[in-house]
Amino acid sequence: MNQNIKYKPGARLYFDMEKIAEDGLLLRDGCHLKVKGRLPLSPYLIWTADWKSVGLESEFSTPAEFTVRANNKFNELYGNTVKTTF
Repeated sequence: MNQNIKYKPGARLYFDMEKIAEDGLLLRDGCHLKVKGRLPLSPYLIWTADWKSVGLESEFSTPAEFTVRANNKFNELYGNTVKTTF
């Protein structure tokens, strides 16, 4: 995937992974954190990022820009907990 290609981002969802783990719904494969089966949005969803909420000037972005802006906005709102690496 080209991180710098223009696209129209949908939404990026941020979840409370500690709560998911406490409730026994978290699986680890050594590299990723995954959910076992299905996950209801409530009570685990913390925040949803879209192009407007992250401060983009238009509904088009790149995967790299949208990821960085979404993570930065989340960190601004909820504390510096999300790291962005490429």
